[in-house]
Amino acid sequence: MKSQQSSKQQIKPITQPFQPKIEQVKIEAIVPRLTNQEKLKQMIEKQSQDISNRRDVTYVVKKLKAKFKKQQLEEQLLHITMSQNAISKKEYDQKLQLIKEQQEIIEELLEQDNLLKQKLGIVSHLKTIENYHDRANNENKSETVKKEKKAKSFIKRIHIEKQQREQQMQKLQQDQQQKLEKEEKKRQKMEEEKQKEIELETKVKKQELKQKIQKQTEDRIKFKEETEKAIKVVKKQKPVYLVIEEKYKTEVEIPELEEKKQKLKELRDMFQPIKDLKINKHTKKYEATRKQMETEIKKQRNLSMKSLQEHMSRLKYQPHLSDEFDEMRKQIDEQHRIKEQRERIHEKVSNYAKFVKEVYWPKVSDDKRNELDQMKERIKTQKLQRSASWSQKVKQNHHYIPPGGRNTELGRYGMHDTMELTGDTRNHRTLGGSNSVLEVRSPNQIKSAKSKWGGGKNNNMSLDTLILHPTQNNYNSESLKNLGKSKDYLKDQRIQRDLDELEGKKKKQIGNDKMWNNFLSDQTISEYKKIEDIRRVAEMLESKAKMNEQYARNTADKHNSTINIEKSIAANEKYLEAIKVKLKVLDHL
Repeated sequence: MKSQQSSKQQIKPITQPFQPKIEQVKIEAIVPRLTNQEKLKQMIEKQSQDISNRRDVTYVVKKLKAKFKKQQLEEQLLHITMSQNAISKKEYDQKLQLIKEQQEIIEELLEQDNLLKQKLGIVSHLKTIENYHDRANNENKSETVKKEKKAKSFIKRIHIEKQQREQQMQKLQQDQQQKLEKEEKKRQKMEEEKQKEIELETKVKKQELKQKIQKQTEDRIKFKEETEKAIKVVKKQKPVYLVIEEKYKTEVEIPELEEKKQKLKELRDMFQPIKDLKINKHTKKYEATRKQMETEIKKQRNLSMKSLQEHMSRLKYQPHLSDEFDEMRKQIDEQHRIKEQRERIHEKVSNYAKFVKEVYWPKVSDDKRNELDQMKERIKTQKLQRSASWSQKVKQNHHYIPPGGRNTELGRYGMHDTMELTGDTRNHRTLGGSNSVLEVRSPNQIKSAKSKWGGGKNNNMSLDTLILHPTQNNYNSESLKNLGKSKDYLKDQRIQRDLDELEGKKKKQIGNDKMWNNFLSDQTISEYKKIEDIRRVAEMLESKAKMNEQYARNTADKHNSTINIEKSIAANEKYLEAIKVKLKVLDHL
């Protein structure tokens, strides 16, 4: 008894029996809208078959019971293995695998519990366990009956819903059928209307085609009549080749024959012997013309001899007239030469300006513009001062400046340099002390000073030693050497440059071909830097040329034509050098 009680205590009560839960499956039938009637019917039949298979309640209940029985058998097998320790782990795994695989046997022997357990090899070793299960099943039998009633009512409700759904499907099918029939009627009606329109269009086209054919036939008949008339007219006219032949005879053959006749006549006349009467007439005419020409030659010779004798006689008593005549002639020639040179320069400048504007548009330098404005203002202010002090200084220095002196030598340095020569004494106080007075020399004195000191070529004496010196009665070579020791270095360099130009020294050309070739062939300098440097040099040359032109314009009315010409020539040279530099760049590129 104690052993039975202990075994009963060890056995745990099994939980309540499995209650099958039948879930209500909601299926929404979606019938696609099909244009074809047969496809729609097939789709509806397929959906109704699926719904019938899914809503077979007996099949669903059977599946759920089999699932519940399978779980119950697995629990019993686990209880026998763990609580009673009746089978080993290996046997437990084999029997569990058998329960999982034998799904069909469980469904067949669902009501025969003992036979199912024997088939699967699940036998209870303790009878108490089996009795306990029977008692638990009897207690819960009433509950299962209630659940079965609920299931039956649920199945009945599902059948009713199925019938309602089938009715709805039939109604939907009928509506769809009616809709398809309406669409079919509408389509047939549209096709009939379209067919009528096509027939009407064909009739219209046939009518138009008939009219077109009729018109073509009329045009053909009319053209035929016109061609027949034209052929008759052409047959009446003369052939074209005959017209061309007549035209050729009148315009070509007859003139050629006339020309040949004329040539033959001239040849006959030429080969006829000359008559004596014609020879006599020709000799008389020749003698008359010869005498007339001889008398005219004698008259001209006498007039020229007479004018020459008069001129020689005047020269004996007025020798200065010949000098004036020669001077006048030289001046006229010089004026013509200057005029032609100015025209050439102006033409070169205009051509250069056009070329530069095409290649490089010139930039206006603000600094140079301001410098030119200042120079103009300084010239205007200094002009009055120079005119007031000029006569006094000439009287003090007892020198006479001829009318053309300023235009020959001193005028070369321009307005700015002449003001420095007359007024600036601060830079030359070392020449003769504080009481020294500047003296302006004449062109002849300048030339003599040049010849005395070797033309200023191979010495370091500046141009100030030739133009400016203190008025001393007895000066020596040491005082003249001190003239070149001026503190104004820039002024000395400028005057030395002008002196070199006077003596004909060859200036250093910026546009030297060899120098530019070496510069462009230098590989250490980048191409961009080369072009920029050359462009800068060209701009510098153009700015210098413009300054020279501006200077020539400003001094055009000061009667120093030679300086203006030299400045214009210098400007043209600068322009030409700038063009050469730019052409070098183009050749290099």
